[in-house]
Amino acid sequence: MKSLIWMVLLLFLIAGCRTLPDDPPQFRMVPVPAGSRVSIDAPFWEQLPVYELGPVPGYVRRFPVRVQFAYDREMLYFRFEAPDDDLLDEAPEDLTSGLYLFADALELFVRPRGSRGYWEFHFTSGGRFGAIHFPSRGRRMPSNVAYLPMKGLAFETKLDGTLNEMSDRDRGWIGLARIPFSGIADRCAPVDTDQPLPVQVTSIAYSVYADRDEKSQLTCMPEDRDPHYLPAWGELVFAK
Repeated sequence: MKSLIWMVLLLFLIAGCRTLPDDPPQFRMVPVPAGSRVSIDAPFWEQLPVYELGPVPGYVRRFPVRVQFAYDREMLYFRFEAPDDDLLDEAPEDLTSGLYLFADALELFVRPRGSRGYWEFHFTSGGRFGAIHFPSRGRRMPSNVAYLPMKGLAFETKLDGTLNEMSDRDRGWIGLARIPFSGIADRCAPVDTDQPLPVQVTSIAYSVYADRDEKSQLTCMPEDRDPHYLPAWGELVFAK
């Protein structure tokens, strides 16, 4: 019996899934050092934990995408480095949802404890961003997918390559998102820094050099690769 259990766990790991329902992995979110200015290249990022997104069954992961988390009294800071050999952002200017369908993008999902609903944030290589709120996992209706205004939400990028030029080989992009806690609390419970914050991160890339769809994720489970599958989410722990 023990050998069967270990075999099942091994298959989970081979599939690229890194969590079980009763054991959500935890990731540290570190306070911004006193006196530090938050920017995409701020020196303090070199001292913060770095987490690599894992493979998702059915997709290819050619490059390791790495993410970091920090916070202060007002903001959650989400920084990432995404190697990419074909930078793309063809999202129409008037797009009101679904940026990730047209661009290399990272998605961040956040659900404060005590909330039925949760936020889904999109950030693209071209510097576009948007915020979607779902009332619950069971109520993801077309009326919920439009981007909502969020005061203080901001995003910046740094490219190493040329955007929307498939004749060359790019090297990647870096992003830094500023997400106000007040904006999260506008439609969800307030974020409690004494409690872990359930999150998920997904990276999506489109490349002329790839032979399959590219996707990677912070955590996943083999029975449901959907990033909206709440039991597969990890937790951000607020370091003090």
